[in-house]
Amino acid sequence: MHIVLLSGEHNTLPKSELLRVLEAEFDGFHLEFSGRIAIVDGLSNEDWHFIGERLALSHFISELIFVCRASEDEILNLSKEVSPEGTYSIRIKRIGGAKKMNKIESRIGEKIGGRVNLTNPQERYIGLVQGDTFYFSKLVREIKRGEFEKRRPHLRPFFHPGSLHPRLARALVNLSGCVKGEMILDPFCGTGGFLIEAGLIGVYPVGIDIDERMLKGTRKNLLFYGIKRFHLTKGDARRLPIDPEGMRVVCDPPYGLSTIRPENIIELYERSLEELSSAKRIVTMAPVTIKLEEKAEEIGLNVLEKHLQVVHDNLSRVIYLIG
Repeated sequence: MHIVLLSGEHNTLPKSELLRVLEAEFDGFHLEFSGRIAIVDGLSNEDWHFIGERLALSHFISELIFVCRASEDEILNLSKEVSPEGTYSIRIKRIGGAKKMNKIESRIGEKIGGRVNLTNPQERYIGLVQGDTFYFSKLVREIKRGEFEKRRPHLRPFFHPGSLHPRLARALVNLSGCVKGEMILDPFCGTGGFLIEAGLIGVYPVGIDIDERMLKGTRKNLLFYGIKRFHLTKGDARRLPIDPEGMRVVCDPPYGLSTIRPENIIELYERSLEELSSAKRIVTMAPVTIKLEEKAEEIGLNVLEKHLQVVHDNLSRVIYLIG
């Protein structure tokens, strides 16, 4: 059994990202959530190394050793059964307003025995305190969140304001349920943020944009990150130049007065959704003032998930998963 510590940067997206990746890649697992901790049964450490390459909105994956009340007596009693195979370290992390446990790391270490190595241990143990519960586990894989920071939009060869952070872009790619070798389409590809994240996990990126300059910039960005297999074409999302049937779609249509005349915003969102209706799954975003679920129902699509994203004080958007 394994646990995943989910990110606290969004209330609902980390859970959905994990669920959709597991559903896309594996059968026969059992998943349950307790606050920011996901508990998963049925997968191997090797499986989790693979999943760790994909996830964006999680911190680490570890193999569960024991769960108990956040009582020092119970924790220390169960710690006596832990048998490291080499040097080890112990780290305790409190989630939310969990109570502080003074010097519990060293006291657990005394019960375990063996050789502690804080700089380069062979095994890393993690204790999570959430509410009144304590989870003790052995690290399998940390999520390399710093890699997403290296791909922030302003660090790419081609930059244009308004691009999503790579961590959110990866999470939305994962939300689509794509797997390696499938095609993912972004009909508003801009500078290629979604396409970069898709290409890095082995998904074939297909991008459309009405602006030739954006397509040239996207090509430059994809090649910069070593993504050589992709397809880009000029076109209008309201009259797609390619058939999206069977594809996964992830997109962030333009919004706001600075990008499009207000009288055309709703028409753009609704017409593009009609054009994408034959896709396998659609992940898209819209200001809260545009009720995409009504249009989806009208054209025979189902809204599977909705996630609220607060951009700033004057703008909130909804992330939709539509099928």
